[in-house]
Amino acid sequence: MNLPGLSIRRPVLTSVVLIIFFVFGLFSLFSMDLDLLPEINLPMAVVFTAFDDAGPREVESLVTRTIEGAMATVGGVDVIRSTSSEGSSVVMVHFNWGTDLDSATFEMREALDMVRGMLPDGVGDPRVMKLDPGLLPVTILSIAGIGDLAEMQEVAEDVIIPRLERIDGVASVRLDGDRGREIQVRLDPVSMQRYGVNADTVGGVLRAANLNLPGGTLEEGARSYTVRTLGEFASVADIADVLVPTEGGGTVRLGEIAEVLDTQERVRSITRLDGEPSIALSVRKESGANTVGVSARVRETMEGLAGQLPPGLRIVEVMDQGRFVVLAIQRVLYNGVIGGLLAVLVLLAFLRDWRSTVVTAVAIPFSAVVSFTFIYFAGLTMNLLSMGGLALGIGMMVDNAIVVLENVFRKIGEGLSPARAAVEGTSEVGAAITASTLTTLSVFLPIIFTEGMASEIFRDLSVTVSIALGASLLVALTGVPLLASRILRPKTAGADVSRNLTDRGGIAGRYRGFLGWSLDHRGIVVGILVMALAAGALALPFIDTEFLPEMDDGQVLVDVRLPPGTALSGTDRIIGRLEEAYRGIPEVESILTYSGTTAGVGPGDADPASGQIQLTLVPLADRDRSSSAVAEEARLLARSVPGSEVTVTAGMMTGMADSVGGFGGPAVAVEFRGDDLDTLRDLAAGMAREIEALEGTYDVRTGFDEGTPELQLVVDRTRAANLGVTAAGIARTVRAASVGETATRYRVEGSEMDVVVSFREASVADRAGLLRIPIPLPGGGSVPLMEVVDLREERGPSAIDRTDQSRSVAVTAHVSGRSASAVNAEVAALGAATDLPLGYSLDLEGEQALMEESFETLFWVAVMGFVLMYLIMAAQFESFAFPLSVILTVPMSLVGIAGILAITGRTFDVGAFVGLIVVMGIIVNNAIVMVDYTNQLRRGGMQRRAAMVEAGTVR
Repeated sequence: MNLPGLSIRRPVLTSVVLIIFFVFGLFSLFSMDLDLLPEINLPMAVVFTAFDDAGPREVESLVTRTIEGAMATVGGVDVIRSTSSEGSSVVMVHFNWGTDLDSATFEMREALDMVRGMLPDGVGDPRVMKLDPGLLPVTILSIAGIGDLAEMQEVAEDVIIPRLERIDGVASVRLDGDRGREIQVRLDPVSMQRYGVNADTVGGVLRAANLNLPGGTLEEGARSYTVRTLGEFASVADIADVLVPTEGGGTVRLGEIAEVLDTQERVRSITRLDGEPSIALSVRKESGANTVGVSARVRETMEGLAGQLPPGLRIVEVMDQGRFVVLAIQRVLYNGVIGGLLAVLVLLAFLRDWRSTVVTAVAIPFSAVVSFTFIYFAGLTMNLLSMGGLALGIGMMVDNAIVVLENVFRKIGEGLSPARAAVEGTSEVGAAITASTLTTLSVFLPIIFTEGMASEIFRDLSVTVSIALGASLLVALTGVPLLASRILRPKTAGADVSRNLTDRGGIAGRYRGFLGWSLDHRGIVVGILVMALAAGALALPFIDTEFLPEMDDGQVLVDVRLPPGTALSGTDRIIGRLEEAYRGIPEVESILTYSGTTAGVGPGDADPASGQIQLTLVPLADRDRSSSAVAEEARLLARSVPGSEVTVTAGMMTGMADSVGGFGGPAVAVEFRGDDLDTLRDLAAGMAREIEALEGTYDVRTGFDEGTPELQLVVDRTRAANLGVTAAGIARTVRAASVGETATRYRVEGSEMDVVVSFREASVADRAGLLRIPIPLPGGGSVPLMEVVDLREERGPSAIDRTDQSRSVAVTAHVSGRSASAVNAEVAALGAATDLPLGYSLDLEGEQALMEESFETLFWVAVMGFVLMYLIMAAQFESFAFPLSVILTVPMSLVGIAGILAITGRTFDVGAFVGLIVVMGIIVNNAIVMVDYTNQLRRGGMQRRAAMVEAGTVR
C-alpha cells in the first residue's frame, strides 16, 4: 500500500485517523498508573516456621533439613538457601527464570504436606510466601509530639491504623515502637514457698477461672432458657481475688502471693523521631496496586484525620515512594521534552526553513502521544524504564521524520510541487526507513523473549521503544508527507536547497571533498579506523562495571549491629549517640531511629542487639550533595561511635531491598560451603581479613556470628527422677519465672490483653536468683532449681546458613571509592589462591553474580540483534554482501563509548549495555538510508564512486 500517496489523496481520512490515534493516546496518557519500576516477578518463595525454645542446631537438624529435602522435589528449583536460628527456620527457594510461581508454590505446599508428620512436636505450621519487591513499605509515617507513648499508641491503633487499612490498595500497616497493654501477675517466690504454690498451679487456676461456658437449657413452664456460666474476669480486682490451692489443702488469695498490675508489656523496641519518643507506621500495598495511587490516598486520609488528632500530636512523613516516583517520572519526561526541542533546533539550523521545522515539531509530540495508545493496551505502567524507553525513542522518532522531510524538501528544491514532492520524496525513502526501523526493532525485541533479571528490568523499555518506533514510522509515512504538502512552499524551499547543495564553500562542499579524498586513500582511512578501534579497546580496562547506578531518593539508611547478647538499653544508647552525631549533617531534614527492630518487610526482624536509623534529606533542589555523598559522611561519623557495626546505604529502597532478596545483595559476597562449622568459620575469617586489606572495602562481615551468651541448665537426670521432676516441667517453670507465660486473656472495653504470669524481677535479677527458682514436686512442695540442674555458660552460632542442603558461611563487604567490579576481580584472585579442604567449595555471589548473569543475557541479545539486522538488510538490499559493509561499521561505536566512559569516569552498567544496543540500531539506521540512496543513484546510471560521494553529501 502506498501510504504517502493515500495520505495526499485522502487528506481528511488521514487526518481523522491520526487525530483518533492522538485522542486515544491522550486518554491513555492520563489513565496510566505511575510506578518507579515495572513489576518484577522474582522466581523466589520462602517457607518459614517456628520451633519455640529450640537452638539453631536443633532447628537445623529437626526442621530445616526435612523442609529442604521436601523442597528439593519441587520442579524448577535452582538454589535452596536456609537459615536456622533460635526458634525459627527460614528456607528460601530460588526457581529458574520463567517458572510459573503460582504452580511452584502449590507444589511446595504439597511437598510440605508429605513431610509435616515428620516434624517434631512444638513446630509451628510451615507457611509458604512468594517474595515480592512490593513488600517494601510504600509510606513510613512517624507519630510524635506529645511524649506519652500510651496515648500515641491508642490514637494509632484506634484511629489511624483502621482508617489506613480501609484504603483501597493497602495490604497492611505495621506498628513499631509500641508497647501493648497487658495484665502482669508477678509472683513472690518467698510467699509461694510458704504456701506451697507453684507457677503451673497459678496459670491453671487463672485459665479455669476466666471462662464463659454454656450450661445447656432450662425449660420452665412454657418458656425455654439458655443457661450460661459467666466466669470471665470483669476487672483486675477479680484476678487478684482468685483463690489458688495451697499445699496443705487450703486456698490463698492470688493477691497475697503476687502483684497484679494493669500495665504495659516489656519494651521490645524503641523508636524516636528527631530525639522524641515516637511510634512508626509502615504502610504496605497489595500486590499489583499502584504505588503512587496508594501513597496519594494515604496522604489524603492523613489530611482528613488532622482534625481528629489530639492537640500537639504530629505525624511526619519519613518516606514516601509515591513522591519519589512522581519526581523521577517528571525528570524523565522533562529530559524527553528537552531532547525533542534540541532535535527541532538542530533541524532548523541545518535546513534553515521554519516551515520544515514546524512539520518536524508537530511530528515528534504527535508520534509520542500516539505511542501511549499502544503502551496502554500493552499493559505497561508509566515507570522509569517505560518512560525512559519513550525518551530514548524520541530521538529515533526524529530520524524517520527528518529523513522523509529532508527528501521531500530536496524534491521541492528540484522543482516539484509540494504535493508531488511529498509523494515521491516519501516513497523514495519509504523502504529505507521501514527497513531501518525494523532493524532497530530487531535489536530490542530479543530482550522481550529472554529471561533473567536484565529481561525483567528492561522488558518495559524494549516494548516502549518498539512501540515508539512503530508510531514514528506510521507518522513519517502519513502525517509528515501530508503536512509537508500543505505547509512547504516551492519558492522558498527551492532556493534554500539549491543554495545548500551547490555551495561548495559550505559544509556540504567541504564534506564532498573530504569524502572523495577518503575514497581515494582507503588504506590510510582503514588504518586510522583500526588504530581508533584499538585505542577504544585499550580504554576498556579503565572502565569499571556495576549492575545498576544508585538512585537519589533523598534517603540514607543506617543499619546498626551490636555484639550478640547486647541488651536493648545498650543498643538504644549507641543509636542515640549516632543520632546525635548525624544531627550535624546540614542536608538532614529528619531522623527516625529504631532500637531493637528495623523497618524491614516482616514481623520477624526483632533483635535487641540491632537497630536502624533513617535519615530523610532535604529535597534535591535544596542541597548540593547527593545522597551518596551524605551517606559517606554518615559512614565516617559512625567511626566516632565504637562498639558497633554500622552499614550505611544511600537510598531507602536500595537499603531495604535486600530484605526481599533478588537484587544482588552486597557489592562483594563470597560463600564457603562445607559440613563442619568450625572449618567454615576459619575459612570465612581468613577471607574477611584479606578483603579488609583491599582498597575501597568497608563493613566486611562473616555470616558466622557467635550467638547470644547462653546459660545452659543441664538437668541432673538421676536427682530429677528421684524427685519426680521432668526436664519439660523444669523448662516450663524457668520460662514462666524469667519471661513469663500467658495464662489467659482479659477482655475489657471491647479489647483483649494477655494475662502474663511471671516472677518479680528482683527475684530473678541474677544467676543466684535464677538458681533459687522453686521447682514444684508432684507430691507437693518444691525444691530450688539448683537441686536438679548444673549451670554452665556457653556460646554457639546465632544462626546456621545452608545452601543446596550444605552448610555455608558468607563473607560480605560494601565498596566505596572504587567500582564493585574492580574489587570483585581482586576478591576472585584471593579465592583462586585459597587452599580449600576436601569437600569444601567457594563461590562469588551477590551483585557480581547478578551483574555477570545480566551481562551474559544482554550479550546474547546483542548477538541475536546482529543476526536479525543482517537478515533484514539482506532482504532489503537483495544481497548478502551489502549488509556486511554496514555490520562492519558497528564495532566503531566502541571508540566513542569507551572513550566517553573513560573520560567521564562513569561505570559500564546494564543501562549502558542497553545504550550500546541502541547505538547499534542508530548506526544501522544511518547506514541503511545511505546505502539505499546510493543504490538508487546507481540504478539511475551514476558510477559507483560518484554515487557514493553524492549519497554521502545529500545525507
